[in-house]
Amino acid sequence: MDKFCLIINRDKDKKLEVTNKVVKYIEDNNRECIPLECNEGVCSGLYTDITAVPKDTDCIIVLGGDGTILQASH
Repeated sequence: MDKFCLIINRDKDKKLEVTNKVVKYIEDNNRECIPLECNEGVCSGLYTDITAVPKDTDCIIVLGGDGTILQASH
C-alpha cells in the first residue's frame, strides 16, 4: 500500500496530535497520506464526501469514535 487517506473527526483530535503522528509515520515510510477533516467541509451532512477521497487510495484510516467509523463506511 502506497496511498493512504485519513478521515479525521476534529471533535476527537482537536489539536491534530494523533493525526500528525499518523501522517508523519506514513510519510516517514515513503508513503503518501491525505488527511480529510469531517468538520471542515469535506464531509457533507453525516457522511464522508466520497469525491474527496482520491480514486487511487489504497487504504482509508478513520480517526474518531464509533460514529465516525460508521459514517465513513457509508
